[in-house]
Amino acid sequence: MRINLKKVLITVITLVVVFSVNANDISQNELSTQMRSINKPVIIDVRTVEEYSVGHIPGAINIPHLQIQTKMKALLALKDKDVVLYCRSGRRAIIAKEYLISAGFSKLTHLDGDFNAWSANKMPTEKGNNKNLMTP
Repeated sequence: MRINLKKVLITVITLVVVFSVNANDISQNELSTQMRSINKPVIIDVRTVEEYSVGHIPGAINIPHLQIQTKMKALLALKDKDVVLYCRSGRRAIIAKEYLISAGFSKLTHLDGDFNAWSANKMPTEKGNNKNLMTP
């Protein structure tokens, strides 16, 4: 049997990237505790503005995942801070996390279960428009 080294290498690199992007999840309880601490993480909701306004984690900043690149200049101020990302179910948060990692962010975590799990666990939410929208 002949092994295609190029395919093996691509598979290994893909697994390393996927593992490193998904390795740092934070539970709802852990985030809730951190939100009450002195060193609160920056929480970024990467859902749409409409989804955010219907309900979000208290204090979360709304930056839709499609706007992460255009908001990068402002986001770079958060590069060395603890940042927690979430969306509705995980897909958009992982996309945003991958982009931020490639921009040099090292203290990123992803909310385990995202907003669906946060809501299902009856964790605190608030409604309304983004009061902390970051400008480019």
